[in-house]
Amino acid sequence: METSPVTCRTLEEYYHINGHTFEKQYKETLSGFRDWEQLSHADEWILFPENIGPHLAIDESSLSNGELYTFVTNRDQHGRDRSLVAVTAGTRSEDVIQKLACDAVQEIRVAHRWDALQQSNEEMEECKQAGKTYTPYRFPNGDTRPELLIRSRYLLFKSANKWTEIQKERANILFDEYPDIQIAYGLSHSLRMIFSKNTMKDAASLSMAQWYNKVDESKIKAFNVIAATFYERYDDILNFYNNRTSNAAAESFNPKIKLFRANLHGVADRKFFLFRIAKIYGYPH
Repeated sequence: METSPVTCRTLEEYYHINGHTFEKQYKETLSGFRDWEQLSHADEWILFPENIGPHLAIDESSLSNGELYTFVTNRDQHGRDRSLVAVTAGTRSEDVIQKLACDAVQEIRVAHRWDALQQSNEEMEECKQAGKTYTPYRFPNGDTRPELLIRSRYLLFKSANKWTEIQKERANILFDEYPDIQIAYGLSHSLRMIFSKNTMKDAASLSMAQWYNKVDESKIKAFNVIAATFYERYDDILNFYNNRTSNAAAESFNPKIKLFRANLHGVADRKFFLFRIAKIYGYPH
């Protein structure tokens, strides 16, 4: 229990105990949860400064009802004990440039979706007034205009080489109908490639300069805001290439959290859930 993300109820079969009863006993007496030094603020933050190392990773995860928590881990511990450095309620994802870029693309898509819904409503009303049956226009893939914009949401988060054949067809129609979405998608993808393809600081700097030019030419307000934010943190962002690393360590820690949450069938008590995570990944075994 102290070193592995197992639930009390999984022990029923092996030890012939009442899992529900043992869960209560473990929480209230055996675990030391009520005497935990970080209990009072655990649902807001927990911290293990002794676990800080030269290489940290940061990622976010949802515990329950979409409530996001930010997890900071020590990359050098490789997801073992003492790998957890801090957990804080909430996330500053609005400050992450690449996520801002995705949001900008989706913002344009959603605006067109509302226009399409309004157009459909007006066409239905015209048919109603004229006593005609409304038949919406469908694109070659079978989508109506609102459906095209709704169903394109997820493909805009992915690289084109990861699209399914259905998504490729839908993207071609979407970009033909809405060139501004194609431009925004291209800007978002280009920004992603700067971090995934460039390995040298000078090359990344050149790529960023070219990206700025593309943003300026696009005249898309949301991306101008992103570029300005990017520019303000230009030197810090370029420092990524001094010791090039990715967020793979954080992204490998996140599934551990999600699997434990799934095994528990959800998180009923956030403080106790974080206590269990802390016992496994925050303290030495």
